This record gives sequence, C-alpha cells and structure tokens, in this order.
Amino acid sequence: MSFFKTWKKLFLTTLALNLWILWPLQIFFNYVDQKLVSKIELQLASTQGTSGLWLLVPLSLFINLCLPVLSLIIVLYTPWKERHPQSSLLTFLKTNFEGVLKETIRSWGKVLMWTLLFILPGLYKILEYSLVPLIVVFHPQYQDGEIDALDAS
Repeated sequence: MSFFKTWKKLFLTTLALNLWILWPLQIFFNYVDQKLVSKIELQLASTQGTSGLWLLVPLSLFINLCLPVLSLIIVLYTPWKERHPQSSLLTFLKTNFEGVLKETIRSWGKVLMWTLLFILPGLYKILEYSLVPLIVVFHPQYQDGEIDALDAS
C-alpha cells in the first residue's frame, strides 16, 4: 500500500510543480505552430512559388518534436530531483537530455514502422516504448551503457 501512496504523492507533486510551466509552454508551441502552418498553406496556395517552404516545414517539424521532449524532460526532473537533491536543472539536462532525445526519436521511429505495418501492433508498440525515457533517466545499467533502452522497455 505504501508503494501506491508514494507514487500518488510523487504524481501530485510533479503535477503541482510542472503544470504552471507545461500549460503556457503548450499554448506557446501551439500558437507558433498554427502560425507556421498558416504560412505554409499560404506558400502552397501562392502563385509565386514555394521558395520559403524549405525553412518553414523543418521549423514546424522541429517545434512538434521539441514540445513532447521538453515536456517530458520537465516532468522527469521532479522525481529525479528527489533522488539527487543537491543537483540542479542544468546538471539534469547535461546528463539526461541527449539520451532522452535520442531514445525518444528511436522509439517514435519504431512506432511509425509498426503503425505502417498494422494499426494494432503500432498501438502496442506505443505502450511498450512509453517507458523508454524513464529507463534513460533512472536505469543505472543504461547510463553505464550495458543495456539498450528500447530492449529494456
């Protein structure tokens, strides 16, 4: 029973600390992406050509990749901070950001491949790979390079 109480406390603490950061971040990224998409649509409908798309499309893709990874990093920082109380956010980012970003992109790629194969296996892989960032941040064998995050999830 104490396990559930511990995770309930951790969830509520994480929600209380991060909600005021995540909500404005979500609104900001959605606003910027909507503006980019409207500019892309204008470029596509224009008779002048599509010369500006080479910058707008990658920027939109980058923003849509950044928001989930940045949100995940913010949420994972709270439980990590409880285990490492003397460390700062900068230390957390230095040790975990690259791994979380790399493994998240790998897991999204595998989910995309499974989803293209069939819908149900794709949904199964989404659930299977949803724990990859937790393995990257909290599993000591991953940090030592002994296991692969996708295989361990």
